[in-house]
Amino acid sequence: MSLRRLIFRTGLLFAALFAGCKKSPYPNDSVNNQLVILTEISAGDSLKVPVSKSIQVGSGGIISFEKVSSAHVQLFRADGRSWLLRLNTSPDFANDPASIYTAPHRPHSGTTYSLQVQDPLSGTVPARTTIPPLVRLT
Repeated sequence: MSLRRLIFRTGLLFAALFAGCKKSPYPNDSVNNQLVILTEISAGDSLKVPVSKSIQVGSGGIISFEKVSSAHVQLFRADGRSWLLRLNTSPDFANDPASIYTAPHRPHSGTTYSLQVQDPLSGTVPARTTIPPLVRLT
């Protein structure tokens, strides 16, 4: 193979590689900030639902989180009962990365619950779970 042909093929290979490479896979699509709900609902435990919002920093390579204090958080039971969770401003939660919404209700085993979090700026997040019946060991 001649040197000229080798240089030409190497140039084509580099051109193909660089034409296929992009800094961001979604250059024209902006990533929307999202509500982030990270909670666990367990039978007998008090209700504590952390609510935050993802914020993209710079070009979107880094995501940080911000507290959301304007959310409407509601828990629904399959039988139609519902509970409104309120923003808890206790100093115990002051250093948490998310706002904490609480209610005095304690969920029961063997029951299906739906959680709905609405924020006027970030939208709505629904979730549904069933707490399994208690297992009795004998």
